[in-house]
Amino acid sequence: GYLGFKHAREKMQRLFFVNAARLWRLSICVEGTLAKPPLLIAANHCSYVDVVVVGSLSDIRFTPKSEVKQWPFLGTMAKAFDVIFVSRARADSKTAQQSLFEALKNRDYVCVFPEGTTNNGRSLKPFKASLFALAEQWPYEPPLTIQPIAICYESVDGAPMNESNWDVVAWYGDDTLIRHLWRLSRVKEIKVTLKCLQPVNLREGENRKTLCADVQTAIDRSLTGI
Repeated sequence: GYLGFKHAREKMQRLFFVNAARLWRLSICVEGTLAKPPLLIAANHCSYVDVVVVGSLSDIRFTPKSEVKQWPFLGTMAKAFDVIFVSRARADSKTAQQSLFEALKNRDYVCVFPEGTTNNGRSLKPFKASLFALAEQWPYEPPLTIQPIAICYESVDGAPMNESNWDVVAWYGDDTLIRHLWRLSRVKEIKVTLKCLQPVNLREGENRKTLCADVQTAIDRSLTGI
């Protein structure tokens, strides 16, 4: 039945993440714990490596942009997993919102990257508030929980992250996927800390924009140590 299929797919996904973390020599340190589902996880985003890092936490449904379907290897893997493809086209956004809503209603963990694209690893791009509309639309009690997660890449082969090695982890700009995978494959160890920050929900008088700003501030402070 459906539950058996879902369980098998989750098992396959977890196995993939464990092996990918080993292949890319990721040494992941987790601080804090995930809140109970249904949970909307919001994380900073500088690389496809982030998915492996966050995916190591639990059975989490990711929300890649629809273009990922066309990517070599990663696109095939994404389609095999229980992901929710999110289109940038306004006409398709309601369908994506509905899929996210259904997943949360089923008490799933759902991860979004509110920057909408990858950053250079050194600074966050502005978070998009549209994804936080789910909290406004949530009709159940208790209110929908959102948990900010900060992905902090600490070092590559023992050298602290700096201008010279950020491009080993961060994938952005005109860099090709194949070239980035090649750089990544030559690394002996990447140390990364995953910080599960204080969960939040929509408070009286707030809206998705204030919620979005709170989440971005929490992640930004965690990354900069302020």
